[in-house]
Amino acid sequence: MAYLHALLRDPIPLFSLIRISGVFTLLSEEGTLELLSRMTGKTPWGRHDLKSLFRFKQSPTQQRVQSDCRRLAVVSSKDVRRLVDVLPRGFSYLNVGHSNISDVVFRAIKENSGQISVLVHDTIPLDYPEFQRDGSVEKFKQKMSCVSLLADLVIFNSEQSKLDATRHFSKMGRVPESIVAHLGLTKPTPAEGGLPPEIAPNKGYFVIVGTIEPRKNHALLLDIWEGLENKPNSPQLVIIGARGWKNEAVFQRLDLKPSNVVEFNNLSDRAVAQIVERSAGMLFPSIAEGYGLPPAEAILQQTPVICGDLPVYREFLGDIPIYADTSDRYLWELAIQKLARRKREKTALQFDLKKMPTWEAHFNKVLKVA
Repeated sequence: MAYLHALLRDPIPLFSLIRISGVFTLLSEEGTLELLSRMTGKTPWGRHDLKSLFRFKQSPTQQRVQSDCRRLAVVSSKDVRRLVDVLPRGFSYLNVGHSNISDVVFRAIKENSGQISVLVHDTIPLDYPEFQRDGSVEKFKQKMSCVSLLADLVIFNSEQSKLDATRHFSKMGRVPESIVAHLGLTKPTPAEGGLPPEIAPNKGYFVIVGTIEPRKNHALLLDIWEGLENKPNSPQLVIIGARGWKNEAVFQRLDLKPSNVVEFNNLSDRAVAQIVERSAGMLFPSIAEGYGLPPAEAILQQTPVICGDLPVYREFLGDIPIYADTSDRYLWELAIQKLARRKREKTALQFDLKKMPTWEAHFNKVLKVA
């Protein structure tokens, strides 16, 4: 969304490439603005078209969204070259979401003398294949091989992501030109009113935000809360995130409704921000991250953070969080108990917000070269 707003502000004409149901769709700048209006809720999604009636696995919302994309399109085709031929020669193609990274798309762009810039968020699927969905590692490797071979510029969100990707690109045969531009941070807007009834703010609580998958290491926190179960004045653990993959043992533990642990799978962004802001702290024991937005956003809300000692956090959060080795359960428990005892005050965190990454700085760097 940040890229969409920035590119729409830029005087250079903008087109959007979307692939729906196996068909490539090209939107003009006007069509992109119409799509943005629908994405932000200013304009309602339209009715589903006849093609959507044959997409039985799609929800009614998916049918309406894809129908509007087809209505807004300048041209649609299974052959991406037909779309590229509509564009002026020498255009710049920005890919920031890992969709449409393929040999077919990239070579069609190259045939039109287009410049390809790709934002690589991380290489976690290659570094930790044991945490990934079945079949996803090979697909991701194919995408990165395509980037290595054909991208003109790679945009990294952190020095750590660049270090990891460069190691893989070297093995793939080519290391493209690159820049590092930290993602901008926007302070979340909390919802108003009371917290969900499952949360007991008077006794204090900690929160973890993110998909419940092995890499996020929820198991460590469940072990800690199991140990705190019979201790007086023990805080709650609030888990926010959809259930992911390859984490059946954790799901089974959550289904047993452990004491002082509550789980939310479908909260709005504002509801999440409200819970984080009123918490005693955010816990983030991830084993690997390419950037890590939740702890950074929590800090913007003046919420203390305990996180694993990963280089990427040191890179852009410095000494603001409390770092704890994820292999040391005792150290985590001590840090949690210390925060739980401390009376929560907005003045507890002292840091200069001006030093936090901004989208303005990100785009000042990226749009000069992409």
